[in-house]
Amino acid sequence: MYKRSESFFNGYDGTKLFLQSWSTENAKGTILFTHGQAEHSECYLRLINALDGQGWNFIGWDLRGHGKSEGIRGYAKDFDEYVLDYKLFLDLTLGLFDVHSKPVILLAHSMGALVQTCALAEKKHLNEIIAGQILSSPFFGVAVEVPEWKDKGAGLINSLLPKLALSNEIKNNLLTRDLDVIREYEQDAYRHGRISAGVYLGFKREFQKNLSRASDIIIPTLMH
Repeated sequence: MYKRSESFFNGYDGTKLFLQSWSTENAKGTILFTHGQAEHSECYLRLINALDGQGWNFIGWDLRGHGKSEGIRGYAKDFDEYVLDYKLFLDLTLGLFDVHSKPVILLAHSMGALVQTCALAEKKHLNEIIAGQILSSPFFGVAVEVPEWKDKGAGLINSLLPKLALSNEIKNNLLTRDLDVIREYEQDAYRHGRISAGVYLGFKREFQKNLSRASDIIIPTLMH
C-alpha cells in the first residue's frame, strides 16, 4: 500500500504548482513523472496502482495551467516556462534524502517528454545522477492537423491576445479506443483541451533545437 501526500511548490515566477507523491516502505527507488499537455498528475493513478508492490515511490506534479496548479487553463507565456518550472521540480525532489539516496527514473509523456528532454539538455550534470528516463509518446513533432489560420496566425494572436487559449485539436478518441477510458476523460474536470499561442510557438522552436542537442543527453533512455 502506498502512503499518499500532496503539497505545492513555487514555480520560477512564484506560481503555485501542485505536487503529489506515493511512497512505500523499503522502496528501491523513485520515479519522477511529468504529464502531457491538457492532462494532470492524477491521470497516472492507473499506472501507479498497477506497479503497487514493485518497490517504487512516485512523485508527480501539475504543470502551470493544468490540474490543481495555478494558471489559466492551457496558458503559458512561452514553452520555456514549463522547462523553468520543471528544473525547480527536479531541484526540489532530488534534494529529498529518500530520493537522491536511491536510483531515480524520470518518466514523461507527450509534451512532458519535450519539457523533460529540454531541461536535461541544459542540466548536463543530471547525466551523472539520473539512472534512466522513459519517454512515452514523446512530443517531438506535431502529429495532428493544425488549421492553417492557427498555424500562420499564432504570432499575431500571441502579440494581441497572449492569454487566449484555443483548442489543441486533440480529441479523446485519438488518445484511446477504450470507451470506458474515453468516458473517464470526459468526466475529468481537471482535463482540458486548450493551448496558448505562446506555447505552440515554443513547440515549433524547441522541436529543432531539441533535436540538435539530443547527443547531450546520455542518460539511458526508453522511448515508446
